[in-house]
Amino acid sequence: MNRTFVVILLTLCAGLAASANEDKESAPTSSLRLQVKEVGSKRAEKDHWKTSYGSYDKDVTRKKTIEYHVQNFNKLPAPQLRVTAIWVMANKDKSRLEASNFRTADFNLPPGQNKEGRFESPEVIENTLHFAALGETYTSGLHPEGYIIALSYKGELIRSYSYGSTETLKSAIRAGWVEEALKQGKEPEQAAAKANPEDQARREAAAKAAAIEQARQEKLVIYIRNPKLAQQHAVALLPAIGEAGTPENKEFVDRAVRYRQEKPDFFNEPDWPVRLAEEIKNDHLRASQ
Repeated sequence: MNRTFVVILLTLCAGLAASANEDKESAPTSSLRLQVKEVGSKRAEKDHWKTSYGSYDKDVTRKKTIEYHVQNFNKLPAPQLRVTAIWVMANKDKSRLEASNFRTADFNLPPGQNKEGRFESPEVIENTLHFAALGETYTSGLHPEGYIIALSYKGELIRSYSYGSTETLKSAIRAGWVEEALKQGKEPEQAAAKANPEDQARREAAAKAAAIEQARQEKLVIYIRNPKLAQQHAVALLPAIGEAGTPENKEFVDRAVRYRQEKPDFFNEPDWPVRLAEEIKNDHLRASQ
């Protein structure tokens, strides 16, 4: 995918471009420098199921870590500095953009000193459902599309760095995410997380669970729009269930009849044929081990 990478060093948009008020007791904005680099990128895959002939249902989890470096080259101090991270998430065709987890760091910078720190993006999950026999691929969920790191001085934006496609970052600016992030104070949950890492772990786990559920709900839309696809995808996952008289076909029908009586909630979602085929396939795999 072609991407245009942009670095914005002075302004992001009209209205945020004003320089901080300068006085004789504070360093001028021209003496402050912001540097940003990506120092970590995690990617993990989890297969829900896959076949020997190339069909699969898998989640890809991504997370980024960036490092910022602010320098004061002046002999005067630079008070009331804030570095803000805005993470931009997108779905595969970029029809849906989200700003996630604004993060801030507030500090004062003595003369000739520098400040370093790191921001981690939230974990985001993108699901891919591929049926080799049908030549169909469905993608849901989000992936990290870019980020904006802004440096404000006495409440006004003076420097920024951005990474991502130009159009995506323009959309983030038009949506007002940068302005909103700069107005926010230090998030209460961030301060609590520093005091209690267990709370932070629970919040991250809850956010990940929410992302998984969001991807699942998006995937269900496929079958709501076209219920026959669920049957086709079940057969693509386990072809023998589509052949009358095979043991797999009989087992599929028998389980469906039994589940109608024992656990009718199994059929509440339109993807039940896929889940039932996956269940039978996994049972066979476990039995063969």
